[in-house]
Amino acid sequence: MRDEFAALLLGQVGQHEGRDPDGTWNNIQRYSQETPGLEWSDGQPWCATFEAWAAHQLGMDRLWPMTASCLEAVAWWQDRDRWTPYPVLGGPFYLGPGGGTHTGVVVAFDADTITTVEGNSNAGGSPEGDGVYRRVRPRRGPGSPYGYGVPAYPEGTVSADPALGGTRTAAVSPPAVVPAPNPAARPSDRRRLDEEVR
Repeated sequence: MRDEFAALLLGQVGQHEGRDPDGTWNNIQRYSQETPGLEWSDGQPWCATFEAWAAHQLGMDRLWPMTASCLEAVAWWQDRDRWTPYPVLGGPFYLGPGGGTHTGVVVAFDADTITTVEGNSNAGGSPEGDGVYRRVRPRRGPGSPYGYGVPAYPEGTVSADPALGGTRTAAVSPPAVVPAPNPAARPSDRRRLDEEVR
């Protein structure tokens, strides 16, 4: 399940939100409309919504916080005692005070860095960007995560946390085929992400 989740997210790299008539990015994207209960979040920062979308597409709604809020997501992981200061393969990381600024999913880690896939970011790693990007971030020091959620994947946990196995390096397996989103989860009137670039 972890590799399929990561593959679905990575398959979105290069997708962008919409633009207003003056050319500015506007946070309008497909992920809100395709995630039941989060339709209201279209036009808002969407990093957490992007993760909830992928979780819903793969039937992981009970394994992931279905929220558009990074702070609510952090609380969700902590309330379930599924929180760690170490990277978790296929798990979310959270940036900023209390983890409330930005989130993405770890697809690889080593002693110094995490490789991630992130919605609502940009090439510079901004927490308020224009699309889906693959990024490399530091594990420690300035710009490093506040902490990480620990998904209850059926295949187990792979983490640098000594209490969770203490794996030094890890990466998701490259997908043989990127999984198709669940068509039953899509509303018939969904908007395309790249519908109109003005």
